[in-house]
Amino acid sequence: MKLFHISEQPGIPCFPPRLAARQTAWPNFNKEYVWAISGEMIHNYFFPRNCPRVCWMIGPETTQEEKDRFRAHGAYRAIICIETHWQDQLAACVLYQYEFDPLHFYPADHCAGYYVSEYPETPVHVTKLSAIFKLLEERRVLLKFVDNLEPYRKRIAGSNYRFSNIRMKYLKRLS
Repeated sequence: MKLFHISEQPGIPCFPPRLAARQTAWPNFNKEYVWAISGEMIHNYFFPRNCPRVCWMIGPETTQEEKDRFRAHGAYRAIICIETHWQDQLAACVLYQYEFDPLHFYPADHCAGYYVSEYPETPVHVTKLSAIFKLLEERRVLLKFVDNLEPYRKRIAGSNYRFSNIRMKYLKRLS
């Protein structure tokens, strides 16, 4: 298993454990942790940090009707929606993929692909990522630009897809 941290910040030599920013979202994780994402779900983090996004894919509980609706988009393994006004920032985005030794990590949320470690973690490898649109395409992720994420957030959260709503506190509120 490969575990990663994606950041816009280059040259991070060590990741110290820290408290989650939103303790209400993680009530059982009340210690300081280094958070990582699995290689399976890493595509959900190929975005500027504060870019709100709704991510979903077929999971073990997905109904046949939902699978058919998902597959109607094409042969994708995941779908991610972001607001249209993030398109230019995403096109210019440069990210750094920090890979960790998984030794001290344990699962925090299988659905989202989150793992945590209670120890300082030093990356074993760092890769600079750019051309994010191409990276998502190579991973068979459909990227959809929408004016309003709210309907997607509500619909996907009420479904049987494997999903993640990320950085929704930065959602642009339409008047």
